Amino acid sequence: MKIIKYLFIAIILLIVVVVGAGVFFIKTLDLNNYKELIVNKTKEATGRNLIIAGNIEHTLWPRLGLTLGQTTFGNASGFGDKPMATVEKVNINVAVLPLLKSKVEASKLVLHGLKMNLHKNAKGVSNWDDLMPEEPAGEKMPAKKSAASEVDVVINGIEITDAELLWQDDQTGTKIQIAPFNLSTGELIDGKATDVKMDLKLKNASPVMDASLVIVTKALFDSKAQTLSLQGLDVDLHSTGESFPNGAMNLDLTSDVSGNFSMQKYSMQNTDIKITGTGDAFPEGKLDVSMQTNIDADIANEALSLSSLVVSMLDTQLAGNASVKSFSKPDVKFSLASELLDLDKLLPTSSAEEKAESTPADENEPIELPTSTLRDMRVNGDITVGKLIVSGMTMTNVKATVTAKDGLLQVTPMSMNLYDGTMKGKASVDVRGDTPKYALATDLAGVQIDQLSIDFLGEEQAYMRGVSNLSLDINTVGNSVAELKRALDGNVKLDAGNGALRDAKMAANIEKAAAFMKGRDPKPTGEEVVFDKLFGTFNIVNGLSDNKDFTFDSPIVFAKGEGKVNIAESKTDYTISIGLSNEPGKYAIPITIKGPFDDLSYGIDLQAAIKAKQTAIVEEKKEELKEDFEEKKAEKVEELKEKLGDELKDKIKLF
Repeated sequence: MKIIKYLFIAIILLIVVVVGAGVFFIKTLDLNNYKELIVNKTKEATGRNLIIAGNIEHTLWPRLGLTLGQTTFGNASGFGDKPMATVEKVNINVAVLPLLKSKVEASKLVLHGLKMNLHKNAKGVSNWDDLMPEEPAGEKMPAKKSAASEVDVVINGIEITDAELLWQDDQTGTKIQIAPFNLSTGELIDGKATDVKMDLKLKNASPVMDASLVIVTKALFDSKAQTLSLQGLDVDLHSTGESFPNGAMNLDLTSDVSGNFSMQKYSMQNTDIKITGTGDAFPEGKLDVSMQTNIDADIANEALSLSSLVVSMLDTQLAGNASVKSFSKPDVKFSLASELLDLDKLLPTSSAEEKAESTPADENEPIELPTSTLRDMRVNGDITVGKLIVSGMTMTNVKATVTAKDGLLQVTPMSMNLYDGTMKGKASVDVRGDTPKYALATDLAGVQIDQLSIDFLGEEQAYMRGVSNLSLDINTVGNSVAELKRALDGNVKLDAGNGALRDAKMAANIEKAAAFMKGRDPKPTGEEVVFDKLFGTFNIVNGLSDNKDFTFDSPIVFAKGEGKVNIAESKTDYTISIGLSNEPGKYAIPITIKGPFDDLSYGIDLQAAIKAKQTAIVEEKKEELKEDFEEKKAEKVEELKEKLGDELKDKIKLF
């Protein structure tokens, strides 16, 4: 029994010694004594310098933890002396006893003052490439089942404060700084929602931009179901810089986001996006856009849809639905409608001063078309607009169907009402071949051309008024404006009535012609020439328009015209023969119109005019002689009648 007693005492003493030694080890262990060893091993493994300037603190019971002070990790060779990473403080600890039950209960992960310097040089080599493990040649090893999937993990949150990220890409010239970056979360438990908040400030070197971003949401991740949801996601972005001169842009997004990673299906329901802006980048110096929609994406089946879409901007609202199938060769379908669509407000326009100072566009400059995209995509959609305003023109009841397939884009049918008239037509762009082809066919009926011209061209360049009918069927090919003008083919028919040509030069020359024909001095003229009818057909071949039947009728003069308009070279050579309306059969005076479109010259063909007047005088004399002859002839007949009558009376008296 004494042996058992002594053995028990010995065991107790042994336990006391072991526990005491353990306690002594825990109390006396100082990881700071191993700094040099850690630094040397890091140098051997990575070739980088590791500097641990702060203290290393630890706990072993009841929580296994580590606190690391200021630490610096060196950069790769050839990327300068600036460290790749620096951290001011890292703290993490895990409860020991739950580990025995395959459960990880970690305290809040604290990371303060992290600075990351990421750099890619001109050769495409980054300063982290040397840290990446090399995959062995041959077949890849089969993926092992992760033990983490069988362990319950609970983290009491993440707190990252005052972090900084520098990104420099010498290949693209990109330089971005994110500082500060802050992230905080609630308790992280698989299958349980937690609060998440992130904020950062960003600076971009070129173009210069400063931005601040705040994201708040309640996140829930289910590792077994492989799903993630972000309920009440709220994103606020504020930006200033070169892209927003003398102003700024703000974006606010709210949505309920969900995703299934195994099925690759994602959704953004009840999405509300508001964009506001100020400055010279926006029409009228401001921007106010809102969009509501539901977005569903099926990545595995390459499908994306927007339903219940409503976009509002500057008194304009657009509603409808859209969908895309196949991302490599998109199949797009849409249906959009708007009561009012004012493109002049939506699209920035240049002021008169800017237009005057701007350099004229080079007509030989290639037109960049998304040829590959047009060839690969299919489109089928319809657009309905109650009132459309574009380039100053107002159109109502606009309807169009847009289709595209294998590189042929068509807008047909297309119809609208405009300026008391109607327009029906179709248009197409064909990029199936090497050179793009364009076609346009349209009929305008009963259009008040003066109001259309004033709204589209402005008061000073609206050269015509009246009710007009216009039919146009043209096509062309080319890669630049110059090529398109040279290849223009088709025909145009103009039939207008009860209007006027608003051209002071033409009015003055017509008055000169009328005065010449009437043999008087020219009178002062106004700014326009009134007409009852204006008609002409124009045949266009290779950019050259030929007209032989121009007709112009007015209360004062009538005119017949013919000539050519060189659309490719923007000049004309045209002759209009003018006669007096009350003397249509007398003679006409030819007026020539020549020169470039922006500097037309008008003139009277004096030689032809003199010849025409001489001919008219000869004809007039012929008429006078003819009249004199007829008068004398009548007189002789009367004299003869009288003489015969007297003789007859004398003979009657004999009876």
